[in-house]
Amino acid sequence: MQQKTEWLELESLLGGACATFDTLASYLQLGGKCKTCRHIVPIDRHALARRFGRDRPLAGLEPKLKCTACDRRGDSVFVVAKLPR
Repeated sequence: MQQKTEWLELESLLGGACATFDTLASYLQLGGKCKTCRHIVPIDRHALARRFGRDRPLAGLEPKLKCTACDRRGDSVFVVAKLPR
């Protein structure tokens, strides 16, 4: 039986702290959630860290996110989920 992934908004999880790729725990899966259609997709955090830098604040990248379901840009947030053990 496959377990449903529980995604949490990054901002609510950290209580307003400024998260970067370096400060994000290794056991967390990074994802993007569209506020318009609620579509959630996992994101390759290592590829983003190589492209934008490991110390780049994630909140600054949210306007660049584009939903792959409804093609809307700038209306998405980062979400995280615990990786299975």
